[in-house]
Amino acid sequence: MPKFLYTILLTNILSWAAFFRIIFTKTPNTTNALFIFLILFGLSTFLTTSVFSYFLKSRQKHGKFHNPRLTYRQGLKFSLILSLGLSTLLGLRLFKILNLLTGSIFLLLFVSVLMVTTSNRR
Repeated sequence: MPKFLYTILLTNILSWAAFFRIIFTKTPNTTNALFIFLILFGLSTFLTTSVFSYFLKSRQKHGKFHNPRLTYRQGLKFSLILSLGLSTLLGLRLFKILNLLTGSIFLLLFVSVLMVTTSNRR
């Protein structure tokens, strides 16, 4: 396991600990508490999915020479899009503005961002 991954795993554990601490200690009656919740949720899901995507990509490249940092950075784009999508959807739900119209607009925006970022055109 590469050395840089230990730092990422430690940051991941600390972000999940802070997330659960906010859940169990703060009451969600202020806007600040909700924003802190959403930011910590987005950071935690971003770090977790980036580590999972690194292990999946490194398994695919097993036996071949590969740069671990480059493999990790390739998974960052997917994990960032996924965590932003989840935290935005949760934010819409928390602020009670998620309905059919906003949900469909968000889904269209999310799918278009996925199509643009995963296209092979440069």
